[in-house]
Amino acid sequence: MRESLLIHVGERPDQPIHWLVYNPAEDEIIASGLLADAAALSGLTEKARNRDCTLVVPCAQVQLQSVKLPAKWNRKLAQALPFMVEEQVTVDIETLFIAHGNAYSEAEDHFINIALVNRQWLQNWLEVFAEADIAVVNVYVDALLLPEPEPQRASAIAINDDSFLVRCDQWQGAQLEPGWAASYLTAAGIEVLDLYSPLPSGELAIETQSHEDKFELPLAMFAKATSPINLRQGIFAYKKKSSGWIKVWRPAMVAAAVTLVFTLGVKGAQWYHYTTQAESVKQQVVSSYESAFPGTKVRPHLIRNQIKKALGSQGQDGEAEFLMMLQDFADIVQQSNEFVTQTLRFDQRRKELRVGARAKDFQSFAQVKARLEQRGFNVDQGSLNNDGESVIGELRIRGE
Repeated sequence: MRESLLIHVGERPDQPIHWLVYNPAEDEIIASGLLADAAALSGLTEKARNRDCTLVVPCAQVQLQSVKLPAKWNRKLAQALPFMVEEQVTVDIETLFIAHGNAYSEAEDHFINIALVNRQWLQNWLEVFAEADIAVVNVYVDALLLPEPEPQRASAIAINDDSFLVRCDQWQGAQLEPGWAASYLTAAGIEVLDLYSPLPSGELAIETQSHEDKFELPLAMFAKATSPINLRQGIFAYKKKSSGWIKVWRPAMVAAAVTLVFTLGVKGAQWYHYTTQAESVKQQVVSSYESAFPGTKVRPHLIRNQIKKALGSQGQDGEAEFLMMLQDFADIVQQSNEFVTQTLRFDQRRKELRVGARAKDFQSFAQVKARLEQRGFNVDQGSLNNDGESVIGELRIRGE
């Protein structure tokens, strides 16, 4: 798992910024610190390299709601959602960004959890991080990263000397000051406050329960938590940047791809040419066999065995010798990609197979001649003529 960099900002750029580097594989805090304001964010640029950066925003800037739906959540309802919540907000709905959380049902009623945040405020923060060359992968709401409490209870943790965060249920949170915290908690129906750090001094007027074994820095708790919503969605969805080396090598990669396609095309054409040539030679062998042995059924894939049997039954007469030469010649031609047979003629009197052919060069003729001689044939090479891009000539093939 990749290490993560969490950065907890305030409502304004001139407020202090807390940061923490966390290794989830080892459950270890690598480093943490405090920046004076947003202008110092460039000091975290190197720490953000090769780490997943999460921006944690204050819940005071995010309005959390559960909206009752006329039907189960679907794409059409997502488009109609701004009109459904317009009367529940005191500002122009066009200035708000609506992030979608979990959709759920209770009995026959359907709901969707949403988070509303000022569109320009969120855009400004993302631009500040972009200027510092820090890629923000996630945007979480701080209060929703506290432990989810049981009914009539709330989780709380101090974030500075004069305020603390509370999470009242799965989808409700707030940043409170001691002077008016009691009123909020009473109105929310909270009977017990679970403390995950010492709180700023002040009378809460409700029961508290300290979990001292779980006391830790807010960002350390946030790093281990699972957020029920990521504000990095819709128009603010994270778009992964292409690696720098891809940009540098893209022209070469495109050129290589074009070359590969071209090469495959040429090889494919050559394969088709050679396959056609081999098929033509095979048809000549079959045709010659049928002429030599009328009335027999030819099986092309067994032609070698058929010729051997025919030779055994017919003896080494002229027709048999012709077939033997033709079969061996066909085998050798298939091994030579640059040798194309144009004419075949058997001289019955001289027991000689005469082959007219076209080849790429003089060496191709020499290679075919050498291979035939390795099979035990006597081969005379006629005159060879250079015809521009190829060589035309004749081979005379005789048995020993």
